[in-house]
Amino acid sequence: MLVAKLVMQAPAVLLDDQGSLASYCLIYQPTAGEVTLDHFGETQPGNLLSLTAAQFFWLESRFQTITLNLSATDKLGLQIYRNFPFNKNAVYESYLKITQY
Repeated sequence: MLVAKLVMQAPAVLLDDQGSLASYCLIYQPTAGEVTLDHFGETQPGNLLSLTAAQFFWLESRFQTITLNLSATDKLGLQIYRNFPFNKNAVYESYLKITQY
């Protein structure tokens, strides 16, 4: 199901100078005119932002809405959210309260 909605033409990986994986970010198209960035990672700080910048350049002329799937505890996702022009929706954080009896 996820593979069927994967935007195969979009840039999804960044390779370093040695040809090794530097970062990845998959792009899905849940509905017409909308894409979602999801399932991302990097090998060194900054690599994901470089890839995401290239993805935004590619996506902006092709899709009306770009969204990001992340949780409030996902530091990489929050970094993308803060560095690119997403609508500034509320970011919800959840906390676990541990009580000792």
